Amino acid sequence: MKARARIIVPGILAVAVLIAGAVIVLSGGGPSGQTIAVKFESANGLIAGAEVRAGSVKVGVVEEVTLGEDDKPVVTVQLEDDYVVHEGATANLRMLSQAGQLNRYVEMTSGSGRVLGDGAVLGLDVTDQPVELDDALSMLTPELRTDVRRISASLDRGLRGHGGDLSASLRHTDGALRETNALVADLAADGPALRRLVRESRTLVSELAQDPEGLQAVADRVAGTLAVTARRQRELGATVDGLGPGLRGARRALDELNATTPELRRLARAAGPAAQEIREQAPTVRRLLEAAPPALTEAQNLTETAPAQMEALRPLLREATPVVQRLPGALQQFAPILDEMRARAPDALGWLPLLGDALSNFDVNGHAARFMFVATPAPENTVQPDENRAGQLEAPFDRVPGAVGNQPWRDFAESFVGGKPWVAPENAKTPAKERTP
Repeated sequence: MKARARIIVPGILAVAVLIAGAVIVLSGGGPSGQTIAVKFESANGLIAGAEVRAGSVKVGVVEEVTLGEDDKPVVTVQLEDDYVVHEGATANLRMLSQAGQLNRYVEMTSGSGRVLGDGAVLGLDVTDQPVELDDALSMLTPELRTDVRRISASLDRGLRGHGGDLSASLRHTDGALRETNALVADLAADGPALRRLVRESRTLVSELAQDPEGLQAVADRVAGTLAVTARRQRELGATVDGLGPGLRGARRALDELNATTPELRRLARAAGPAAQEIREQAPTVRRLLEAAPPALTEAQNLTETAPAQMEALRPLLREATPVVQRLPGALQQFAPILDEMRARAPDALGWLPLLGDALSNFDVNGHAARFMFVATPAPENTVQPDENRAGQLEAPFDRVPGAVGNQPWRDFAESFVGGKPWVAPENAKTPAKERTP
């Protein structure tokens, strides 16, 4: 029974190491849409269109399955744009169940080295495939079946009556497997340190062999330490029992983080333009922040002095209120006058250039100007307000602004802000040859 136990225990440990290594999933980022070729010893049940997974998340599909030059199947996989493989990546052929033949998928890990290019090949040293049921059954020779029956009978005799102990052991198997995985990872990472430890331990043993009395003292101290450790075995056991749930919770958190990694990558890509805009605007923001303290100081001073200044305005507001209340009526009455003055200012000031021309010439007598009254009777024909010719105007005896300069401004009243005090009569007619467009 002990010999068989020595055979079974290493096997269990080997399976534990394999299981612990298979659940480690590393993710990475890089270019999108990689196409990778994967070699397997056997690809039974794998067809084009099968899924490629990283853990429980779909990251691609199988494009085709062909036979390589060495008669080994070559599987071409197309990865999604948010999953990239690096050097150190692995690929394993997995089955959903033993029932059926076309129920395989490819499980990949992304690796941690440099990004692999399109068309990269993962060789047989980094791939694995499940043991087929018919292959396993073909190994059950009569001799092996006899040995299995003998071992099963021995196990039955050894485990009979120990169901409770076995259940307790199974409850703690998860924690033990995880601890084994961590231990193997630490050992693989600390290989050089372990080699140095062995060399230094050999030197230490040689030194202790030369001093037996010192070695005896060390042994006594170690024995005392072990005695204290034995007395605290119960506390250590309780601590170890509590590690299992904590490790399971950490594992679930890692699985959820791995599942949300694609979403985080998409969020990071979407945030890229905003981050670029923030980086470009950083100098402007910096200058704004540098200029802000004086402005904030001035604003603080204003808030401190404004109440007193506003209080000083109260008498002025009381005196100005009646004036402001009467001001709309006054402006409404004065606005038409301003409108008329604005429209007729060119006509009113047009005589100034003519006066300047008259005063700039001197006659033979030295007069600066000469006035002559012409007693010709005024014409009696009727003219319209927008005409530029001599004649009699009809009531209200007013010309359109600009008519004297042969540029009548007929719609000037439409620009008034104070109303339209005058509108040309509807029967007003302007000769076609004197009208301006």
